[in-house]
This record gives sequence, structure tokens and C-alpha cells, in this order.
Amino acid sequence: MLLSYSPFDLWYFLPEFVWSVQFPYRLLAFVALFIAVGICVTLQRLRAWQFTVLMILIVGQSFRLLVQSPYSTPLSVAQSDIPSLFASVDYIVVPTAALTSPDGWLRNYALPITESLMDFVVDGEGYLLADNALLLSKARTNENYIRISGSIEGGSTPISLWVGQSNNPDEPLDGTRLVGPGDFSSIFRLPTSLLSLKIRLSDDSARAKIKTVERLPGNEIQVKSSPHERPQFLRLFGTSIFTDRSIDLWIASPESPDLPLTEKATVRPANFVAQLRLPSRPGIYVLVPSNVLVPSSVSNSSDARRLSINLSSYAFVDGDRVEERIPVSSVERIYSHAYRRSFSIRTDRLPPATENASKFLVELPMSFSPLTEISQGGSRIISRASDRGLAMIETSDLLSPFTAQFAMPWPVWPMMIFGVGLIYIGGFNPIWAKRHSRHDPRPAS
Repeated sequence: MLLSYSPFDLWYFLPEFVWSVQFPYRLLAFVALFIAVGICVTLQRLRAWQFTVLMILIVGQSFRLLVQSPYSTPLSVAQSDIPSLFASVDYIVVPTAALTSPDGWLRNYALPITESLMDFVVDGEGYLLADNALLLSKARTNENYIRISGSIEGGSTPISLWVGQSNNPDEPLDGTRLVGPGDFSSIFRLPTSLLSLKIRLSDDSARAKIKTVERLPGNEIQVKSSPHERPQFLRLFGTSIFTDRSIDLWIASPESPDLPLTEKATVRPANFVAQLRLPSRPGIYVLVPSNVLVPSSVSNSSDARRLSINLSSYAFVDGDRVEERIPVSSVERIYSHAYRRSFSIRTDRLPPATENASKFLVELPMSFSPLTEISQGGSRIISRASDRGLAMIETSDLLSPFTAQFAMPWPVWPMMIFGVGLIYIGGFNPIWAKRHSRHDPRPAS
């Protein structure tokens, strides 16, 4: 507890490598652990009221750990950046964003099935096996689709294509699709659970050459109802991978990714700020780019990444809001120590869209935590988690620095004093220890 929060800066006297403990709430977890071990050693016989008091103490110290959901996937950080970033953004207390990969690249709206799994679906020449099997892990998104693309060889009339469970392959999971002759692309909606599938054709004499089998949605935009029925927008800040062409972006349904549901946005080469109107109907949608680039080093792999735009920041905003988003790339840390971080905004890195704005949403390069207080000019600012789990505040002043400081909830102090006193009485007071120590019934030898 003294290391989590003390009247003086104890960490100033400790070497910087111990800062890898990262967050005081992690120290609180160790406090709860070692209190539990210490109780077993010092208080070997607990009465009911003592047990109740100690449980309240332990739960009270660690209540933040019990109500905050952990970040499931670690961020991708370069080795050279670990000394400056490891204590700030490695752990995030909100779920990971479904729109981008950890390195900021937009996840393609359709993700190819890995080659190792396709070995049980097609032969060496890419033709569908008669006894094929496709194993799909549990979907990480709220909806689950697969898109099968290829061509039908043989025959002059369309045939039926469907997907069924391996234990009941003749029962379609999402109806049938008429395909062929020639090229086809069909999408099927599937359960989100672990699946073992078979791809079937109604005509056994026809041959299907499979080009790709992809899972959708590769990225996910969850649109919720607007409380005031106002239009909602997705605002993007980032960089295009292309230097010689533009990229069109649009929002579509996973079932029909080629059909834009709202107006398209054109992203020019280099840095960009773009805005897309979200569909008015709540649901799950995907962000689709018109052009992608497959790195030449992995271009021969069917499951290679398809790169289009790298997002430094993005936000979901109402149409009548005047705040402009300041991405984390425009914020730098000017001071860092045990309990305090200070940040300033690089005005030379601000997006062009911020020139005429009066209010700003600033994303700080540190994870959001309810135990951190952020202030500017001596006034406290309410912070919240951005879509990527970083601390985000609202301000109209871009010149004054921000200060983030760890703040211990006040109930922890009396709990700490009470717990230390209880352990002292039970562990170091000889009268108490003698009275409550276990008696060995064995006769002395």
C-alpha cells in the first residue's frame, strides 16, 4: 500500500526499472494476496467477525479490480519504444477496438481463411474436395459470415451451393445460393460459435475451383440508436498506404459489402481527415476500402494482410457537435515520473480540420483509468476512455499542458490503517499471539 500511494514520492528513490510494475492497482492486487497469506500465518484462528472484517477490507482495497474488465490483447509496441511507453499504454481497461489491428492498420472487411485450414477444403490445384472440412474458431465479432469466391466448371445451368455442419452436411445453415457456370461469390451467415463445416454442391459432376474463403466482418462498426435521433458520423484520422492514388471508403452491411449504405468518402495520399455518415438503423456494419495493398514479401500467401489506411485515431460523433478530435500523434509527453504525467499538444501536428473549431477532444498517450485525475491550469477535467481505450478529455485550450496524477480513493486510507493495526495486534502483540496460538496436544518428548 505504501508503494501504491504514499505521502511522499517513494519511487523517486527507487531505480527506474521497477517502474515496470506499471499501475498502482496492480500493486493493490499484491496487497490483497499478501494480506491473505499474512493472515494465515499470524491469525491462525479467526472468529466469524474477524473473518468478515478482513474480507470487507480486502474487497474494499481491490474493488476496482473486480469491476474493471481487463484488456484482452496487448498493444504492438516497438522494442525501442518500450522504456517510454511500457508504463503508459500496455494495459488498457476497455475491450480492444474491432476496427483496427494493434498496429493501427484498418482490418480488412473480409479476412481470408489461413492456408493451413484451406488444405482440408481444396486440393493442390484449388478444386473443392468432395469430402471437405472447414474448422472455424469462435467469432470475435457480434455477427459471423463467410464469403466463398471461385468459379464453377462444367455444366450449362446454375447449381446450388450451401454450407452445412459436418455432422449434418445436407442441412443448409443459411439456405442455398445459385452459382455458375463461371465465376461466383456467395456470402453465408453462420452462428458465432465454434464450427465444423462442409461446403456442398447440388451437382456432384460439377467442379468448383475455390479462389478464396473469407470471414466477415473483418472489421466491425456497431451503430447504436442516437438518443436525440441526430445523424451520427465516423470521423477518421490517419495515413493512406498509397502515394499515387486515392482510396474510397464506405460503410456497408457484412451481407453486402459492395453496396454502400451512405455517402462514400475519398481519402487522398498521405495524411487525411475523413468523415462518414453512419446508417440510421442500429446494427453491425463494416468499413470497406476500394483499394488495398498486399506486401510483396507475403503476396504469394492466400491469407496475407490487405493494407489500406493506418488510423492514428477515430471517433464516433453526433452531427451537430462542434468538437474536433486531436489524435494522440499530436500530443507529446513532457514530464514522466512515479505518480504524475504531463502532456502538451504539438500545434504543428494538428489536423487541418481543427483550425475553426472551438472545442477539442484530446486523446492522451496513456490508458484510461478511473484512478487517474487529469487537470489543466489547476482545474480538474473529466476524462473518459476513447474508442482505443486511451484517456480522452474535452478542452478549448490547446496551449496549456495537461497533468495526469494517480489519486487514491479515500476509503483505502482508513482500511489500510485498520488492516495494519489488526495484523500488528495478531502478529506482533505477544499476549494476543499467545492467547490465539494453536496448542500442540502431543506430549513433550
